[in-house]
Parts: sequence; C-alpha cells; structure tokens
Amino acid sequence: MDNNQNNQGQQSNYYDSPYSQPTYSQQPVNNGSGQAPEGLALAAMICGIAGFFTGPAVSIAALVIANMFKNKNNGEHVKKSRIGFRCGLGSLIMWGVIILVYVIVYCAIIMAALNS
Repeated sequence: MDNNQNNQGQQSNYYDSPYSQPTYSQQPVNNGSGQAPEGLALAAMICGIAGFFTGPAVSIAALVIANMFKNKNNGEHVKKSRIGFRCGLGSLIMWGVIILVYVIVYCAIIMAALNS
C-alpha cells in the first residue's frame, strides 16, 4: 500500500511532503506593562524642540504625537511626551507671535507707502 493511503485517518505531519514549510505566527510586541512604547514620546520631544527652529508645522506635529502617546498610554504622559507637548505648544505660540508681528509690520509699511 501507498504511504498516503495508510495515513488517511491520521493527521499529516511536517515530514509528509518534502516541500512543506513550517508556519510561524508572529506575536505582537508587548513590553508587559500594557503601556504604549516610548518611541512616540521621544518623537514628540524631538519634534517639540525642533519646532523652535523649523516652523509651526513641526510644532503641530509634536502636539499631535504627544496626544497620540497619551491616548495609547491610558491618558498619562511620561516625561518625554510632556516635554514634547510643552515645547510644541511653546514653539507654536512663538511662531504665532512672530507671524503676527511680521504681518503688522508689513501692513504698517504698506500703509505708510500708500499715504506718502
């Protein structure tokens, strides 16, 4: 009898076919504490600090990333994400003041040129 006919009632194992490969299931990464990974917190901190030098878009990114971390971490910040949020907010306020001053000075120059 053929080997396949003998094993009809039994489960096939790895060695039945010379071309079969074992399958592995990939497990999600878990640090055991149920908290979000701190990569987001580090990214928020870097974006918050870089926002002072690069512009308001990076400052907004720091705020968004810090809030993403907070949502994944059961509503709590760690030190890095708190720094990222505060620096992002501070740099956004700074850029807002710079843009406002620029617009006021530009409008004053235009008004002075039109009146003379």
